[in-house]
Amino acid sequence: MMGYGHVHLSGMWADGGIRDSLEKAVLKLHELSGLQNNASKVEIKNKIKEFDQELHKEKMILTRNVPYKALSGFANRGSERIDLNNSAGIMMAYYNQISATQKPLPYIFGDQKGLERKITFQDSWIQMIQDNTVSILGWIQYEKVC
Repeated sequence: MMGYGHVHLSGMWADGGIRDSLEKAVLKLHELSGLQNNASKVEIKNKIKEFDQELHKEKMILTRNVPYKALSGFANRGSERIDLNNSAGIMMAYYNQISATQKPLPYIFGDQKGLERKITFQDSWIQMIQDNTVSILGWIQYEKVC
């Protein structure tokens, strides 16, 4: 992984530390496993399983934060307002309520806890994403460059 440019999805702290939890998890996996940049999906999955105990903290942080924060663009669009800094549990219940009563969001959250938590994608969103993959990826790349 060395020698490649880095895109910090959440920026850096003032002290130069990485804020992005996914990047931290990837760097820790690389440190533990020595995986090469061109490792296959299967190799990566095998190393994640091999270092399950060592990566537990990072997996918990990602499971707790990423799924509901990815929906933040759908918050506070109606008359109801919510503090986006609320706990993960409050935010997941909020998004499930929006999806059930106002408009279907891309996915809803199951009642499971921790690494057992499941999300269920809405069929209409799956189709829209499949139909527009090229445009969506282009937009993501543009946003990350900006």
